[in-house]
Amino acid sequence: MLPETMLEELASNGSTGTNNKPNKGAILRKSVDHIRLLQQEVSSHKQRIFELERQLAGLTTNAVSNKTNSTPTAATATTLTHTTAMSL
Repeated sequence: MLPETMLEELASNGSTGTNNKPNKGAILRKSVDHIRLLQQEVSSHKQRIFELERQLAGLTTNAVSNKTNSTPTAATATTLTHTTAMSL
């Protein structure tokens, strides 16, 4: 179904038949234009999703990398100290 604004535009352009309804050719042209617009929007949204997924993957990789390369936490230091004391 065409948006109301497109139907109003058809009526205002004089693309109406004998009973004051838009003719089929005008409706078809507007429908094709609307489908093309929707296809462009879908393509744009897909591109944005791809970019966001790439950013997320980069952040996830950095978070994992930072976690494995980080300095020991206080709990880790306590465990190491306790283990070292026990071995002496």
